[in-house]
Amino acid sequence: MDELFFYIGLAAIAALVFILYLIKAERYCAGLLAPKWRKRNAFLFSVTFNTALAAGLLYLNFPVVLKLILLYVALLFEFQLVFQGKPAEILFVSGVFMFHIMNIKLFLSSLYIMAFEVKSVQEFEDDFRYNILLTTVLLLLFLFLEAFEKFTDQRSIQLLLKNRGQLLFATSSMQLINLYLLLLSISYNGQAYTSLTALFLFCTSVLLFGAFYTSFRHAVKMSVMMGYQAKSLSLEHKLEQSYQNIRELQDSVFIDALTGVHNRKYGMEKLERLLEEAAPFTVCFLDIDHLKQVNDKYGHGEGDRYLVSAADILEGVFRGFPVCRMGGDEFLVLLPDTTEEQAEKLARNACENMKSLPFSYAPSFSYGIVSQGQEREKGMAAILQEADQRMYAYKKAQSG
Repeated sequence: MDELFFYIGLAAIAALVFILYLIKAERYCAGLLAPKWRKRNAFLFSVTFNTALAAGLLYLNFPVVLKLILLYVALLFEFQLVFQGKPAEILFVSGVFMFHIMNIKLFLSSLYIMAFEVKSVQEFEDDFRYNILLTTVLLLLFLFLEAFEKFTDQRSIQLLLKNRGQLLFATSSMQLINLYLLLLSISYNGQAYTSLTALFLFCTSVLLFGAFYTSFRHAVKMSVMMGYQAKSLSLEHKLEQSYQNIRELQDSVFIDALTGVHNRKYGMEKLERLLEEAAPFTVCFLDIDHLKQVNDKYGHGEGDRYLVSAADILEGVFRGFPVCRMGGDEFLVLLPDTTEEQAEKLARNACENMKSLPFSYAPSFSYGIVSQGQEREKGMAAILQEADQRMYAYKKAQSG
């Protein structure tokens, strides 16, 4: 009777630990791989499927190699059925569970062999202590999963699952370890156990834990580092794009929409900066002749073409100097470190180039030039006024 109560109690403990392990495993996997089913349905399927699987593996008299293969195939089937994910991701996550199941069982079996002087697998499986071993395996699996969840950042594992190269490395390393565990189980299944055998199995299981977690941590760290690198490059690209947008915005503030040259705001700020500096400069104030008559006779579309053509000529002649449209038909060219004679020559070139435009009317410029020395004897308003007066004097002389 006592023995019956013992087995019932042990079975109840094993069932409780088994269900707790399934709950935690299903919840943890749902954080890595999106579930295909509702949470309740996935859990009921998991309990039913794994209970049937565990019962079959325990009570069917299959060779150990067949049991392990069936277990892994069943895990792959369950993951493929319950969770969404690429085959490589499912292979990795299911392989992690398979590794812990096999290696924890190997670790505890070696301790039981040394503690109870077990002579063979058959003797061990026929002993009541084997049921205690299986319950301890379940308990240790639960504790390992608890520790794994606590000390391993799930976001890091998600980065690993997205990193194809590191996922391949981690999965390959793990599958080699699992294959070695499978071959080890086959090799020692039919042999007599000795204390030396048990010590070898114990040391092997500890070393395999070290090998697995070393390769796993390396893959996770590399994935995290590459994730940070990708994020850094993305931020760098966004920052560069922001700088580009700022530059374009700044340009748009200082660019005349019709002609594409600088606008009045830019010209006034640039002239103010030149006045604050010590170097001499010259300004050339230009006016497009007869723009109003062209607008009245040919329309504003032709007037705009006249303006754009004039601006293109000024930019070509005064290359390297800022050309600014001050409004309407007026332009201002700022020429740092340039004498009045040099500016006069450039202005005449611009006038000559205007004559070559293929228009039905006679396009031309009028201009006025003013130089400012280091003495800064004139202010901004005086410079512009004098240039404007000289420009109108030139226009009057040309029309007279």
